[in-house]
Amino acid sequence: MRKTFTTVMPDEPYKTTTKKNITVDCVYIGKRYLLVRFNNDGTIFALEKQAETLPEVEMYKLTEQQLAAEKQFQIVIDAEVNTWEAAHLTHEYEHAAVADPTFTLADGSTWTYHYDDFHGALAQPYYTNDMRYDRATNTLIRPRYRTHAVNKESFWANMADQLKAFELAAGSTSYLPEKLAEIKAHRDWLKAAPAKYAGEDHWKIPFPTNTPSI
Repeated sequence: MRKTFTTVMPDEPYKTTTKKNITVDCVYIGKRYLLVRFNNDGTIFALEKQAETLPEVEMYKLTEQQLAAEKQFQIVIDAEVNTWEAAHLTHEYEHAAVADPTFTLADGSTWTYHYDDFHGALAQPYYTNDMRYDRATNTLIRPRYRTHAVNKESFWANMADQLKAFELAAGSTSYLPEKLAEIKAHRDWLKAAPAKYAGEDHWKIPFPTNTPSI
C-alpha cells in the first residue's frame, strides 16, 4: 500500500520539544497489516508478520495459553489507521531529504547535524524499540525523541579529568619540545572551554582536530 502521512521532527537534534513544528511529508510503502508482539508491561518484543490481508497475519497468532506462558500479548496494527506507527516499525517509507540543521555557536564556529537520507525522519530522532502499547486504553504510544547519550554533567566532569591529565603532562620533562608545545596548547584549550562554551549544548562543541597523546 501507499499512504501519505506527516511526521514532526524535534526542534533540534537531541532535543525533545516540538515548538517549531518542523514537519516532514512521508509515504508509507509497506504492508497494510502488521502482527506485533508486546511484553505484558507494554514494551515491544517483535514485529512478527506483515501482509496485505488480515487472515494472512492472524494465522500466525499464538494461543492465549502460549502468550500467557511467555508473559506477552499480540496485536494487529492496521496501517490505514496507524500509518506513522507502521512506518516506524517496518522502515517501509519514503520522504524527501530532511534539511541538515546548522547552528552557529557564540565563538562563531558552526555545528551541523546530518539526517539520514532514508530513515532520518522516523527512525533517527527516536529511541530504538521504544514504542509501547497501553492495554488499558488500547493505544499505541509512540517512541520518545532521543536525547544525547552523554549528559552535560558527565561531559564536563570528563573534561575536568582530561584537564588534570594534561596539566600533569604539561609539567613533565618526558616529552620533546614540539610534543610539549602540543600538550600545552591542548591544556589551554581544555582550560578555556568551560567558560567559552558554558551556554552551548556540549555535543556542539568543536574539538581540536588532533588531540595529542600523553
